[in-house]
Amino acid sequence: MIIFCAACIDSLSVWKAHLTCELFPHNQRKQFVMKCLSPLICLLLTAGCFSLALMHPVMAQPPEINLVELLYSSGYDGRTNDHQGVFTWRHIKPWSIGDNFLFIDVSDVGNFGSAGSTYIEWGPRLSLGKTLSKAPWKFGLIRDVFLVGEINHAHNKRVINTTTLEGISVDLSMPGFQVFKVHLENRNDPDQPGHTGQMSIIFNYPFRLGAQQFSVEGFLDVVGREGRSAPNVHTQPQLVWKWRENINIGLEYQYWHNKTGREGFTESGMQGMVRINF
Repeated sequence: MIIFCAACIDSLSVWKAHLTCELFPHNQRKQFVMKCLSPLICLLLTAGCFSLALMHPVMAQPPEINLVELLYSSGYDGRTNDHQGVFTWRHIKPWSIGDNFLFIDVSDVGNFGSAGSTYIEWGPRLSLGKTLSKAPWKFGLIRDVFLVGEINHAHNKRVINTTTLEGISVDLSMPGFQVFKVHLENRNDPDQPGHTGQMSIIFNYPFRLGAQQFSVEGFLDVVGREGRSAPNVHTQPQLVWKWRENINIGLEYQYWHNKTGREGFTESGMQGMVRINF
């Protein structure tokens, strides 16, 4: 635990150095900090200035989530064969002192033998509040503070890679959002020298149009330069319609600048989606 905590503290300095100094050229850093990092830092500082007396009641633990998504696109940029089917399984389970996240993505399902790939992501979190004081650390906009560890495994015909991450995560109480998480992590790709920082934002914003239920959800990953791997930005926002109790229909837009660290290769595409909730 002591070693893990030290690694998490170190990840904050790594994140600051890489994301502010290496993610973009010098002439773009100020604009990036003002638009992306400054709001986050101000948000955390504002939350820290709230009195503990203003803490609101602890929210009920969210339920376990198990879902399957089937996605298809015929409009990816930068691919010779831009038609792609994707199978996704996602598992989220809260437990007494944290939560657990597991994600499996199988892409190019229709052409898996020659072009397909498998991506697995496991990310457990340990609540510092529940572990040390038996209650979430809640103040201002902060719902709780976590230690987070993550394993990202990619496997295809050309690459077999397992990247590890560790750092700090916070759950934020943002108006209207059901979920708003921020991870600040140290990232270590064994195929690259050194290590870098990664900032991730995970969000879910539910809303209604008449009697119909919708949500905008997804993630944003901002990764610094690591060895020969270029800094990259990856996001996949989804617009989801709750068509039936356990069946959702939606659209997912993927944007990946310098995909997998390849300088100059940016991919984007819209995907249709069917989601089944178990």
